Amino acid sequence: MRSRKDAKLDLVELVRAVLETKAGRCRPPEIADELLEESYPKSRLATKKEGIFQFLREGLIKGITEIVRSTSENSQLNFGDIDEEFIPFIGELHSGRYYVPELQEQLPVSRLIQIPAYLKSAADYMHQQASHVRREAEALDDLYAAVMRKLRKSERPTPKKENVH
Repeated sequence: MRSRKDAKLDLVELVRAVLETKAGRCRPPEIADELLEESYPKSRLATKKEGIFQFLREGLIKGITEIVRSTSENSQLNFGDIDEEFIPFIGELHSGRYYVPELQEQLPVSRLIQIPAYLKSAADYMHQQASHVRREAEALDDLYAAVMRKLRKSERPTPKKENVH
């Protein structure tokens, strides 16, 4: 019987192989689906019969996410590992790490380049955040305009009423 550590190493290798064949263009759910179909077809069929396939898939997705995270923790932004063509784009960035919603963590830019699906996800997340910030800034502008209108109204001299006796 294989040890749990051996099984984990096999899974790490399978995940890396899928990422390499897809040029890093897939996310944990897609990797899980491919592994279940290609590498573990008997498990897939057996769990579907038992009605627990979704639990197996969700557990595998969590395991794959953990593998990607642990791999990314060992990656730092190293310009020597990055294609020269990308350096000007990286020079425009304000951070070396960006949030990837699927992983619920930040990955270094060098790792995002290796997995384009995560790079796209990080960019989409930044666009979403920018949209929220833009709406909030517009609401602040509207509030400022309302405050200034009220101040202008209160500064206007009010006509004096004449006392009629």
